Order: sequence, then C-alpha cells, then structure tokens
Amino acid sequence: MRRYFSSFGILAGALGLLMLVSGCDLAKMNDNPNATATADLDALLANAHRDISSNFYDDEYMMRGSNLLAQYTTQNFYPSESTYSAFPRPWGTPVTSGAGIRESGPYVSLGDLERIREIAVNPGNFNVTLSGTQEEGLANYEAVAQITKTFVFHRLTDFYGDIPYAEALKGSESFSPAYTPQSEIYPAMIDTLDAALGKIDTDAPGPEGDFIYQGEMADWVKFANSLKLRIAMRMYDANQSKAESVLTDASVYADAMQSNDDNAFFRFQNSAEHRSDIYENRFVAGRDDFDAADRFVNAMMQYGTNDPRMATYFTETNDETYRGFPFGLQQADAQSLYSSFPSEYFSRPGERLVKADAMAMWMNYDEVLFIRAEAAEKGLISGDPVNLLEDAMRASMRWWDVDDQSSQADAYVNAVRSDAGSDYYQALGEQKWIALYFQGL
Repeated sequence: MRRYFSSFGILAGALGLLMLVSGCDLAKMNDNPNATATADLDALLANAHRDISSNFYDDEYMMRGSNLLAQYTTQNFYPSESTYSAFPRPWGTPVTSGAGIRESGPYVSLGDLERIREIAVNPGNFNVTLSGTQEEGLANYEAVAQITKTFVFHRLTDFYGDIPYAEALKGSESFSPAYTPQSEIYPAMIDTLDAALGKIDTDAPGPEGDFIYQGEMADWVKFANSLKLRIAMRMYDANQSKAESVLTDASVYADAMQSNDDNAFFRFQNSAEHRSDIYENRFVAGRDDFDAADRFVNAMMQYGTNDPRMATYFTETNDETYRGFPFGLQQADAQSLYSSFPSEYFSRPGERLVKADAMAMWMNYDEVLFIRAEAAEKGLISGDPVNLLEDAMRASMRWWDVDDQSSQADAYVNAVRSDAGSDYYQALGEQKWIALYFQGL
C-alpha cells in the first residue's frame, strides 16, 4: 500500500529533531576522545624515523627490492622479483602534508617531517603546546626534519628517478605535484643540507623524539656533511662543478663522520609492535625465501683468504662453508635446485641482519672513507687512494664485528691492495659493494 506524508508531518518531525539536539553541544560531536587534538613534535619525529626505517629496511623495498638489485641476496623457491617479472614498489601518496591522507610509503613520513618544519618555523599557526626545551630547540627540530627529508628524497630519486619534489608535501594546495627532474633534485638536496646545517645550534636542546642520534646535534652535523659527500660523488659525472664544490671542501670532510661511533642507524625493538619487518617475515610468518646470492658470496671468496666479514654476513652451510644460491634462476630451475639439497646447503643472511632488534642502516663511516678514496684517486683531495681504501675496509670490518688487525684481515686487505695497484676502480667498487651489505639501494 502506498503511504503518503503530509508537509505538516515532515515539519513537525524536523522541529522535534531540532529540539532534541538543541540541548547538546554540537561542537563536541567533532572531537575524537581517543585521538590527540594537537601535534607533538617529538611524536611526529619518532614516528617518521621509525616509518622511514621500516619502509626501506623491510620485506618489500629491501628484501624484494634493493637487496635483489644489488645481488646481495636472491630468492630461492619463488624467484619472481629476482627475475624482474614482478617488481611493484609504490611510494605511497606524494601529496600528504602530515595531517591528511595516511597511507603507507615514504611520502607519508616526509609529510610528518614537513609538518615538523612548519611548526618549528611558525608554531603560532598550529594548535600545539611546546615544552620549554622544545621552544629552545625549535631551530634544531627544523634542521633534523630537513636533513631527514633530504635523506628520504635522496633514496626516492635513486630508486625512481624523477619524482615529485619541488611541489611535493603541499597538502591540499597541490594534490597533483609535478615531477622534478633528477638533475635538478641532486643539487637542490645539497643546498637544503647547507641550509639545515646553518640552523643547527649544538648548544641548544636536540629533539627528544630523535631515534637516530638521541638529540645529539653534533652527530647530525656529521651525518649531514657525510650525506653531502655521498650526493656529490653520485652526481660527479652529471654535474661536476657542483660536485667539486663539495668534494674539494676540506671543511666538509672535517665535519663529516670520523669513526663508527658516528654511524647513522635506527635500531628496532624486540616488542611485537616495533620489531624488524624482516624478522617478522622470517620467523613469525615462517617464510624462508631469501638466500645469499652466489655472485656476492663468490666475490668475498675470490682471494686465497676469504673476507673475514663472511661470518657476520652469512650463516654457515651444513658442510661448514659459505655457499650462495644462483641468482636469477627461472622458477622451475630454482625450485628443482632448492628441493635437491637440505635447507642448510645454501647460506642465508646472518643473524645480525634478521634479528628482531636489527639495525636499519642509514649511512656508515666506511662510506665516507670510500668517498675520500675516490676523491683522492680523482685528484680532488690529497691522500693516498690505496691507503684510504684500506682504511675504509678496516672500518667496515670493525663495524661488522671483525678484528681488523687479525692475520686473516691483514691477508685479505693485502690481496685487495695488490688488485688496486692494477685496477683501482674495480677494487674500490667491489669493496664498497661489499661494505654496503644490506644497504642495497
């Protein structure tokens, strides 16, 4: 039966609803009692440092991405990414400014960092209550946010090439940011680092939410200068004049990392909420997809004395040696080989790399020494290139729990020095590749 409503009935219902809600405070209906209503600088920074490390040191970007590209590891039973037949690695939304859309991916962390910068520059524009130490150290918050942003943009442009950069992180002002050419991004990153270094006050408090250097601003100075060296050396062939302005500046080396104590890394925790995603994949989900790649293992065994870092880098096989799985096999061949031997026949990444509280490495001192060695070989700075190469190798060994003064270390270093005398860049490239294990990008 069709039902009819009179206009009087509709009006009466509307008036009744108005009377019902008039006694309520409608503004409170917009408040979420379970969420903070103010932005906290330290929470934003801690979240960014954690998410950045998780994004790049994880089962996706690293184990199914950069580690395969660098051939540090390879897949054994399901080699689809090892053969480049499946390689989707999205970066998340490039438009969030830290308070908008929440998706996964590096751009979300960049949004949090941009919000920190905005608050540090104009705290009065935001609903934020600052502690005394935060107010005193606002310039340091801005600097740490800018340095960290540069680190992430650097990784993104190395991974993807042209990316949203100049117009990114503007929120609702630009939901479709233009792509900036990589040739413009690289010099711009050096300029951003210089600006951030100019903001740092080592006498003022550093951020309490800093999970890389625990608020020690002198360490951020070293990291920023080290990152400048990396960026400059990477761009040397494309923009030599800009690169040389950094690589010939003695003050940059003097203010860069000076030992392994200066290394930049994020340490995961043992708790279920904050443990390494690689551990989660291997030991919680029970996956066993990745072995050491044969090319990498063989490179570390090419001399009469094996590289002493192998004991940390890999697990021993069932016959007490180190053996890599062939890289890039088609699935049928990979599965046949994998099934033909006991699971311990091939080496896997060592315990230090896959444990719950593993370190997500951002940049190490040995890389600074490799850059110095290359700069010396190019004639940009003084110093013996072979000696600097040796210094880098020994620093790497110390970082990887190896006695760099042992007879095995000496024998290995001397073998590399001999190679460097005949083909310096081959030796430099191999040793830098080896030292940057699990920094595949």
